[in-house]
Amino acid sequence: MRVHDLRLDAATALDTLRGYDLVIDGTDNFATRYLVNDACVLLGLPLVWGSIFRFDGQTTLFWANPPAGHGYTGVHYRDVFPDPRRAPIGPLADIAVSCAVPPPTPVAAAHLISAERLAERLADRARGTDDFDLVDVREQHEHDEVAIPGARLVPRGHFLDGGILAWVTAFGPPDPHG
Repeated sequence: MRVHDLRLDAATALDTLRGYDLVIDGTDNFATRYLVNDACVLLGLPLVWGSIFRFDGQTTLFWANPPAGHGYTGVHYRDVFPDPRRAPIGPLADIAVSCAVPPPTPVAAAHLISAERLAERLADRARGTDDFDLVDVREQHEHDEVAIPGARLVPRGHFLDGGILAWVTAFGPPDPHG
């Protein structure tokens, strides 16, 4: 992670984002959201976007051109909100007063998978006909009770306390087969 002490605008966006593998956008205005999206589209970068509204939160992965052969259809922010003039706007002032930390983000139904489908995909991966990395974000004591075969344990606490950076440095990127 690097800090860029500059104003992100049309003149700086491409050079600022170039060279990264992933962009995480937590901006609070629509002009910057569209700018970051457009730069990611031009650079071919995946964009993780998050927002809060009152007591709800959203996270989304946008990737206009994911790698060929993965079976994923590319989508970017403008596919969902094509017209910046019609972007959803709501009152945000009460959030700062009522909650200092955004609420947990609910998992979108499209990202849920049944136990049966997961078992099918794990079997397909074992046969070499599917390729994915299953990350189990439960804590160690939960994993000790019931482990998911083929899952890599990366406890949620590592993400919350920043320990994930040390974990990735020590163990490298997750291996989808091990």
